[in-house]
Amino acid sequence: MKREMWGTLRTVAVDKAIVVTLHSMEEASARAKKVGILAKKMLAVGTNDALAQRYATYEVHLCCPTCEEVVRAQELMPQIPGVRMADDVATRLEVRLETDMSLARLIGLLPLQEDFARSSP
Repeated sequence: MKREMWGTLRTVAVDKAIVVTLHSMEEASARAKKVGILAKKMLAVGTNDALAQRYATYEVHLCCPTCEEVVRAQELMPQIPGVRMADDVATRLEVRLETDMSLARLIGLLPLQEDFARSSP
């Protein structure tokens, strides 16, 4: 069904602009010459490559299912640049991986599961 829809859009889109909303940047990149990013308002418009160069960052979400883990995470927060508690749930930390915080550095700051178990009562 999806392939059929994209085939129809390709046929009708000759010399026209068509606006399609997607949740997948991967799909948008494969289908569109120009992409816009919306979040309540238009945040960016450009070619796939231009947007990837300007905004290509990754975000790591650290879930804390217990109260003890939330407290432990809050103790770690000052050591992690750019970390913040999630807006939608108080048991998740969000860390943007950029030049000052690599995935390897982030993992090095996190306690091992055994360390956490030893420090818990």
